[in-house]
Amino acid sequence: MVTDREVTIEKVRAFVSNPNLVGGRFLGKYTIATTSGTTGTPGIFVLDDHAMKVTDAIALHTLRDWLGFGGLIRLLVGGRRMAMTIAPGHSATAVAAARLRQSASGRKRTLALPVHAPLSKLVRQLNAFRPALFAPYPSIAKLLADEQEAGRLDIRPMLMPLAAEGLPIGEYDRIATAFDTKVGNSYAATECPFLSSDCKYGWLHVNRMNGLHTTSATTIRFAAGIQVGKSELKGPAR
Repeated sequence: MVTDREVTIEKVRAFVSNPNLVGGRFLGKYTIATTSGTTGTPGIFVLDDHAMKVTDAIALHTLRDWLGFGGLIRLLVGGRRMAMTIAPGHSATAVAAARLRQSASGRKRTLALPVHAPLSKLVRQLNAFRPALFAPYPSIAKLLADEQEAGRLDIRPMLMPLAAEGLPIGEYDRIATAFDTKVGNSYAATECPFLSSDCKYGWLHVNRMNGLHTTSATTIRFAAGIQVGKSELKGPAR
């Protein structure tokens, strides 16, 4: 359902067909992000500034949980560099990287690595860049852990946040050991970024900063204090 009459599917498709507009503002006020299209048809999502601010707040909250307050301050204030793997087109990762690189300082501090780049090229670029925070897709992290163990890759990031894919449980510990770093795991989707994050036991928990709201003829009420894993629904909620 579209509630802004300026937004049409024709305009949105024209926007996402232009790679030069990745990270730009659609109609001067919206962020556009697309899915990978593994179902056959990529999803296109129009996000307003409020949604993006909520996403940014949840991201900082999650980073603080993983790094601690002191570690987060060192990462943000110390001019540390960040590398990330990105999917092609207007994917959420590509949009995030483009936004981070909009300023001159951001371009110096952010390295965007195409997910389909040859492994040898990824290794060479990471060795030269030496990021303090490295956010690869989990499948790429698994391959790069092999390179780190073999000595071809030699980086020591403060944190490696992983999202969007799953790995066997033992792989998270192997990646953390190979890079001598903290590995954070989260599940995120284009339509609901930072939906969940992991605890110290490796379980994924629905992020308590997210809320799902429905408007329908039927109202569903939850009693206060319902427990969902480690997360708590503060009620009554609708």
